Amino acid sequence: MASIIQIVELKVLLLVIALVSSSNVIVFASLATNENGQELEALLKWKDSLDKSSSAILSSWELSPNSATSPCDRWVGITCDKFCSIIHINLTSRKLEGEIPPELGFLTSLETLNLSHNQLSDYIPTTFDEMSSLTTVDVSYNMLAAPLPSNKAFRSASAKHLNITKACVATQPL
Repeated sequence: MASIIQIVELKVLLLVIALVSSSNVIVFASLATNENGQELEALLKWKDSLDKSSSAILSSWELSPNSATSPCDRWVGITCDKFCSIIHINLTSRKLEGEIPPELGFLTSLETLNLSHNQLSDYIPTTFDEMSSLTTVDVSYNMLAAPLPSNKAFRSASAKHLNITKACVATQPL
């Protein structure tokens, strides 16, 4: 009769085999449950909120058991640090149409944001005020409106990188 230790060892071995054979599911599950899950959710929600042609442009932004790539691997315009936190978004001239959702403010490690030369509209969400890592921003050549977030990156950006259409940038607090 097998001992309890042998049974446990067999169960662990079977679990390891199952995990190795379904590596895509493992990657997907780890990405969805790690601390960066909120970042992934924010990006995917934004993609879904954009018009259909913009979503097609961001077709690499997928996260499913059948396509278990993280934003750090092959997502267009996304760069991550060694901890898989999103630190750069460069989606310049991608013909994106839609609004910037408040959830993008949850990208707390984001250092650089370049959304220039698109057709983004409405306001930049106030959740961007909390993005303390954001140091460089370019949202020029869109249809965005003031007020701007009070984040240091927006306050120190040159007027040519902001190009806000519906109000004067000079009205923003320093």
